[in-house]
Amino acid sequence: MTCKPYDVLAPFTLRAIDRVDPSAAGVYGFWYRRECIYIGLAVNLRGRLRQHWAGSHNEGLKDWMKAKKSDLTFNYKIARPEDDIKLMERFFIRRFSPKTNVIVYSAHQQPIWLCDS
Repeated sequence: MTCKPYDVLAPFTLRAIDRVDPSAAGVYGFWYRRECIYIGLAVNLRGRLRQHWAGSHNEGLKDWMKAKKSDLTFNYKIARPEDDIKLMERFFIRRFSPKTNVIVYSAHQQPIWLCDS
């Protein structure tokens, strides 16, 4: 993922998913046109993207996939061993405000983003 997400978007197809390095970990995003729909993290990006292809248990994302699957695109940022992928995910969620990531608040009213990854 970059600050210009539209530069590296791939169509959300099995063919594109299978081009992802099978050993890669990192953060990924789903996009509809130039609008961020979902940000997630995975220790196995290809496997996680394939799970989403088969169906998501995030109801909001599932609805988007039913209605717009052929129009969705995705991108990802591979994490280096020294990267904190949870911190990366939070950064991108704050940066792009995805429509289907869920927010809850801690006891101290700090937002905690819950994702299905």
